[in-house]
Amino acid sequence: MNYFKHFIKDCGRGMIVPALMVILGIIFILNPGDVVIVLTKIIGWLFILCGIGIALSLIAAFSPYIMFSAILLAVFGIIVVANPGWISGFVIKVIGFLVLVEGVVKVIETIRIKELDERFWKSYMVNDIVTVILGAVLLLVPFGAAKAVAIIIGIILALLGVTNIITEYKIYKLRKIAQDGDVVWEE
Repeated sequence: MNYFKHFIKDCGRGMIVPALMVILGIIFILNPGDVVIVLTKIIGWLFILCGIGIALSLIAAFSPYIMFSAILLAVFGIIVVANPGWISGFVIKVIGFLVLVEGVVKVIETIRIKELDERFWKSYMVNDIVTVILGAVLLLVPFGAAKAVAIIIGIILALLGVTNIITEYKIYKLRKIAQDGDVVWEE
C-alpha cells in the first residue's frame, strides 16, 4: 500500500486523461444520446466563466485587446450554451484528439520501457495501439453518430482508461526498481 501512495503522489497528473477516459466511458454507456450535448454545454459555461473572469481582472482593464478577447470568449460561450447541437460534433473531435495524443505518448513510453520489461511490453503496446485507434475513430466518426456507436465508444473508453492506469502503475514500478536498484517495494 505504501508503494501505491508513492505512485499516486508521483504520477497523479499522469492519471488525469486515463481517469477522464473511464468517467467519459461510463457516461457514454449510461446516457449515449445526451452525453455530447451535456459536455458541450459544460464547455460553453466554462467559456462564459473564463470570459467574465478575464473581463473582471485587472489585466483586462489595462488592455483593450484582452478585454475584447474576454468579451468574445463569453459571447462564444453563450452561443454554445444556447445552441449546443451545432458544436457538439466538435466535442467528440476534441475528445478523440486527446485520446489519440494520449495513445501516441503511451506508445512512445512503451518503446522506451521495452528494455526494462521484456515480458509485458507487448501487452502495453497492444493497449496503447488500441488507444491510438480509438482516438482516430473518434476523430473520423461522422457528427451524427448513432447511440450504438456512443455505447461502444463508452465501453472502449472505460476499458482503456482502466488498462492505461494499470499500465502506468506497472511502468512506474519498473522505473522505481530501475532507479533504486534492487529495492523491493511493499505491495
